[in-house]
Amino acid sequence: MLFSLKQASPGARTALIILFSLVIMAVIVMNYRDTSTLDQIIKRGELVVATRNSPTTYIEGADGPIGFDYDLARAFADSLGVRLRIVVPDNLGDIFILVQNNDVDFAAAGLTVTESRKRMVQFGPVLEEVKEQVVYKTGKKRPKSMDDLVGLNLEIIANSSHAERLGELHHMYPKLKWTEQPDMDPLELLTLVDEEVIDITIADSNEVELVKRYPPDLRVGFNFSGPKELAWAFAKTNDQSLYFAARDFLE
Repeated sequence: MLFSLKQASPGARTALIILFSLVIMAVIVMNYRDTSTLDQIIKRGELVVATRNSPTTYIEGADGPIGFDYDLARAFADSLGVRLRIVVPDNLGDIFILVQNNDVDFAAAGLTVTESRKRMVQFGPVLEEVKEQVVYKTGKKRPKSMDDLVGLNLEIIANSSHAERLGELHHMYPKLKWTEQPDMDPLELLTLVDEEVIDITIADSNEVELVKRYPPDLRVGFNFSGPKELAWAFAKTNDQSLYFAARDFLE
């Protein structure tokens, strides 16, 4: 039986207005959810990607941005018909926060796949395999094992897989000390080794191969790890549209 709000009591009228508002809100939310993440990106015409400064990921060259991850992300954006917007946070740890909070669409930052990181984000297909390497300057005593690192000035990137690995090994080498730099990139640390400001650092093999051509006095002491996988990182969500699109593009 239909009746107007005017016929209802004040209490019933208020209840009906609240119910009607909730129905409208539910319809809006359902319509929003029906639009996939990929559809939203295409609609806004922009793909937002987090990365970090590194010769192998993203760096401002003389003729514009360059870097392996940057080139791939730009090609992916082109395939979607949208522009690419790059976000470079202050430190590596912030990249994962941006991804988890959906402040960026994904991260293309030369990220090493680790078990602890898998609990935070969803990794895409493997892009490359690298080894983590201890780097020193020619003319200095070559470190050949973890024991040789004790007493040296070792600096690494904070929140990196290198820091994670050192933490795992610390119980075996309790005298080993190191400093984690939150606001530096691999190139800066490798330069500090070349300038003899620090004794050693740990970097991925692809970064070492690229950078040591320019400061030719850098050498690899030993491999700090076996092969490690690098991949893009996505938010863990039920909406897999962007992840599947990226996977298909990369494959």
